[in-house]
Amino acid sequence: MRRPVANVARGTPANRTHSMDHTGKRKKPHRRSRFRYAGFLALAGAVVLMVWRLASMNFMTTISYKDTGKPQIATQQDLAKPSRVRRNNARSSNNNQGAPPIRNSVTRSDVLGTKNLDMKTKMIASQGLFDQGNKPEETSKGSSGSLKTEKKMEQCGIYMAPSTIPNAGIGMFTGIDRRKGDGVGFGDLVVPIFDQMYHSGKVGSTKPFLWDDYCWVADAVGMYMETSSQEEPRAASPGFGASVNCHLGLINVKEGPTQYDVEGLIRHKDVGVGAFSGYHNRSNVASRDVPQGAELFVDYGSKYFESRFDKYGFIPYKYSYKDADDLLEKYNDTLRTPYKHILDKNTKMEQDLWAMISSGPFESRTSNALPTSFEQMELALNVGTANSFLNDTIRSMAWLQQNGRCIDHIRPGRSTIRQAGRGAFTTRFVPKGTAVSSAPLLHIPDESILFIHERIPNLEFRPNNATLLSKQLLTNYCFGHRNSTMLLSPYSYMSLFINHNSVAEKVNAKVRWVAPDDRPLSHNPDWLNYSVKELTTLYESRLMLEYVALRDIQQGEEVFIDYGPEWQAAWDAHVEAWNKIPKDPNYHGAAEWNADERPLPLPNETRSVPDNVQMRCLRLIERSNYLENLKQKEHFLELEKVSESKSRPCQVLDREINPVTNETFYTVELFIRNTTQTVDQNKTLPVSAKGTIRSAIPRSAIFFLDKPYTSDMHIPTAFRHPIMIPDEMFPDMWKNR
Repeated sequence: MRRPVANVARGTPANRTHSMDHTGKRKKPHRRSRFRYAGFLALAGAVVLMVWRLASMNFMTTISYKDTGKPQIATQQDLAKPSRVRRNNARSSNNNQGAPPIRNSVTRSDVLGTKNLDMKTKMIASQGLFDQGNKPEETSKGSSGSLKTEKKMEQCGIYMAPSTIPNAGIGMFTGIDRRKGDGVGFGDLVVPIFDQMYHSGKVGSTKPFLWDDYCWVADAVGMYMETSSQEEPRAASPGFGASVNCHLGLINVKEGPTQYDVEGLIRHKDVGVGAFSGYHNRSNVASRDVPQGAELFVDYGSKYFESRFDKYGFIPYKYSYKDADDLLEKYNDTLRTPYKHILDKNTKMEQDLWAMISSGPFESRTSNALPTSFEQMELALNVGTANSFLNDTIRSMAWLQQNGRCIDHIRPGRSTIRQAGRGAFTTRFVPKGTAVSSAPLLHIPDESILFIHERIPNLEFRPNNATLLSKQLLTNYCFGHRNSTMLLSPYSYMSLFINHNSVAEKVNAKVRWVAPDDRPLSHNPDWLNYSVKELTTLYESRLMLEYVALRDIQQGEEVFIDYGPEWQAAWDAHVEAWNKIPKDPNYHGAAEWNADERPLPLPNETRSVPDNVQMRCLRLIERSNYLENLKQKEHFLELEKVSESKSRPCQVLDREINPVTNETFYTVELFIRNTTQTVDQNKTLPVSAKGTIRSAIPRSAIFFLDKPYTSDMHIPTAFRHPIMIPDEMFPDMWKNR
């Protein structure tokens, strides 16, 4: 008798080999099997519809629509609420102009050279499991004295290279492993831009201003009191803050507030007062462990992307990745686990199923956060949706060295030229011909957008355009030319600290255009042949300068370039005019009061806080357990006190000295934020915040801010002049006057 043919391992209905009976005829599948597979397919279809529906719910809930069906754009007041009014400017490359909105926030690794990197190694590193024998070398104090930063500078710590986010231009990458809490590089410079719409009209129409997409809200960096407006000033952070990109699922750097310091310059003694920004040392701290080669990401805030929906579309928010995790869990529990025995035997079926899910008909922030491939989906089930994109944001050191530039050759410090404020000093030996720093540029076709005009009394929105009072402080950090209205504003890590030296022998660097075939960075030499009118229509950054060493520069040496003879002549004229201006020796700003170690004055004492300065107290003392809070936050007071939102106006009522520690403590009264009551026709006083008199307050919880329009940068006679681009570099096509 013929033996029955043994059953072949059964797969899915699409590819199963049927068994034979003793006659050699094909046996029909068992009815139970047919029902099982039919049930599976029905359930799979239901799961697909469920995922599509849940993912598409985000489409209806994250964007508000008017009757026109177009997304509502956030107002200026809305933009002032989040910590970020800043760009993830998807600057297109030469061959990607007009690219569609980004579907996912990272690109695929095989495009840019990380396909063969070990995913498991990178994921382990990202979760903080660094090898104990290979700890990051970040142990010394940073320039703030409280944050860690690189101790040994032989190894490059920060690279600038093409971003892993499609069409986002350049990005910032770490050259070393960093642990959570470590400092990331050196503190940033911040330049205020105030009342620009008042003085220059509506920004973005006839006068495009690229800084609109790169600025932070003022209170996030601690400069709210510079003006009386709730929406101004804006904070240009032209170093790390303008170069780093945002991936809301993989944020690994937290940017903090600035410190305010004018480097000891006094208004009635120093001609350089008001010529540089006192806001500096904006700290950058790793918010998670960051492996070597990873791109650095900060949080722009969801309001940034929501207000630019027409440009970015459904960029996933932080919660979008959590929603995507929930969907994956439902998918796993509903389909993968119960039917594992079927899916394991036919991976192709599940791959096709996931491809159908991930390319669903309804686009939303949640659907765009879902993994795009089957392999990534499996990884996301283990490490989370956001972390499944991590490996795509890491570059090998060989790739960074070939395609990027080391940009931590310099650090900030007090300049050897007193009136210059801060300067740039080398962190390591820099050979002749080396690029000390590279600077992408934001072009400003019409310099008048930075003009400050005289205000007309009683007319809030009408300046006297016939009277040029001054220029925005940003002017001093721009490049220009006498024959053009064009200004070029660098946004580069540390390069804005590079000063001018009138002694030719001290000049050790120069600027030049980045070679077009040098590295795939953000420079398009074709732009040098465009007219200023043509550049007005281009709303992206595609120009770059580099600072090149003219000779060997030793470690710790200050870097100088030549700003040009016209700049020097303007400075000399400013010094001559300043010497003729009457000075007020009794003027004392907030910086002087903060540095004064004498006890704070009481209301009945002769010495008093001047009208141009406001006393502030940290808001944490409002709480009933404020004494405990002060002890716990002792090390953070210096960082918190510069932020207006974390403080209130206050006055000292009394003081007492601790006989044991000899430390002075104060009794203070807090006031409601910027609210006043009229006492008579000529005097107003702040309104008291009911029940907020606090005692035993240390001096470290009390500080001073300059009142609106009274700080050094608002002095009408402060020096303003751009750095001059050499004639041999400046294109003839840009000469429009």
